[in-house]
Amino acid sequence: MPSYQQLTRRQGHLTRGMLFSAIAGTLLSLPETGFATQYSLEYGVDTRYRYDDNVGLRPDDEIDVNGAIVSLPAKLTIAEERYNAYVDSKLTTSKYDESGYNSDDQMLNLGGEYGLERGLVTGMIGIDRSSTLETAFLDTGVVGATANRVEAYYANANTSYYLSPKYNFVAGASYRETDYDTNRFVDNQYAVLSLGIANQYTEKTSIIVQANANRFENDAFISIESDGLGLQVGFTTLFSERLKASMLGGYSYVETEYSAPEGITARDDDDSSSWVIDAEVEYENEQSYFSARFLRRESASGDGYLVFSNQANSKYGHRLSERLSFEISLIAGNSGALDDRINNDRDYIEGSTKLAYRLTESWYLSGRYVHRYQDRERDSGDANGNMFFATFTYKPNAISWAR
Repeated sequence: MPSYQQLTRRQGHLTRGMLFSAIAGTLLSLPETGFATQYSLEYGVDTRYRYDDNVGLRPDDEIDVNGAIVSLPAKLTIAEERYNAYVDSKLTTSKYDESGYNSDDQMLNLGGEYGLERGLVTGMIGIDRSSTLETAFLDTGVVGATANRVEAYYANANTSYYLSPKYNFVAGASYRETDYDTNRFVDNQYAVLSLGIANQYTEKTSIIVQANANRFENDAFISIESDGLGLQVGFTTLFSERLKASMLGGYSYVETEYSAPEGITARDDDDSSSWVIDAEVEYENEQSYFSARFLRRESASGDGYLVFSNQANSKYGHRLSERLSFEISLIAGNSGALDDRINNDRDYIEGSTKLAYRLTESWYLSGRYVHRYQDRERDSGDANGNMFFATFTYKPNAISWAR
């Protein structure tokens, strides 16, 4: 029985030229050893019907859509004695009765890890071409009268280096470039660097102290550059094989500079500070799983500046029988511009329930209902929307071989 999937987290980024150079360099530099290389290929087909009674999640002029979505995911994993690498891809096409929301999307990620004599290095680079129909809810809250193309280029790298039986040096770097094909949203770049020391306090608990720096830039007529510094302390603990918890919290300070062409007056520069936190608890047994996470942080926005947000996520799933399972999830949050002179606050909630049935070893059928709510300061009122998905999935067992 496959284990339940945890919430995925995307991070890191890269410019286009650097991205393709890095992909080629990584493939050409994979080391050779005398051990047999293990290969694994996962693939599938996902066909989905979608009904949405307020696709733009607007307080007025609501638009309802019906449509079909077909996705072709595939993942190749390569494992050697000291390294493993993967290529993860997905092709998706969406067709609706309102053709302005049609989209052909592509995702490609290349990642892996390499074991050093005294540490570990992991990394990932990728491209994600989607639309505002998929990204807006957790970003600006604005889809638009039609879906607009969003292209993200990203990369991240992390390392942990052994200093002593109790201490490790840890470091991470990420970069993300987001481009839009409409002037409604603003192209931007966001980079983060972190350095820290981790201590194995007990057999089941580790503690970390880290400092980080970040930089945000946009590509707008009046440009914005934000530089931030932060310091956090956190821990990870295993209460048992089934229950674990983690928390990282501290302080963040950001300075923002506004620049305009000659003859144009820009907004005065700004600085802000606040506490940040990332806390999570996870539980899993043979029949069910539960996870909850609370995030308080600054992040890049398609509106063209940094926003500060509070977000709570929770998910619970239970297997009712060998073939039948259900899952419920909740996302609730609020966000606003880091510069409090910009009035663009937003509250949002998404609740969903899903029922899945395994027809055979490789074929699955599921239904999912989603309710969404948002209240944007710049809209005339709050908005509600309902979605229903019916999904038919083919996912055979992975193909494995060695050479």
